Amino acid sequence: MVTIARPRVRRADTGCVSHGETVSTLARTMPELRSTAKTAAMLDCSIRTVYRLVDRGELRPVRLGRVLRFEIDEIERYLLRNREPVALP
Repeated sequence: MVTIARPRVRRADTGCVSHGETVSTLARTMPELRSTAKTAAMLDCSIRTVYRLVDRGELRPVRLGRVLRFEIDEIERYLLRNREPVALP
C-alpha cells in the first residue's frame, strides 16, 4: 500500500503542525503580544513598574480576561515617547 503524504503547514498561533491546515488571515495579521514579565525585561524595569505605567495610562495593554499582554508596537511607541535627547560632546 502506498501512502501519499499531505503537506504540513505550521499554525501561526501555537507553532503546532497539522496535516492540511492553513494559516488564517486573522492569524497572519494579529499583533505579536508580550507578557508583563517579558515587557518588564524589554523595558529593563520591574513588573510592578509595568503595572504602574498601565495605571498612569502611559502603556496600553491588551486585556485577555484578567491577564495583561502588550503589543510590541505599543512598547516601542512608549520608548519613543520617553526618549531623552543625548548631548554630544
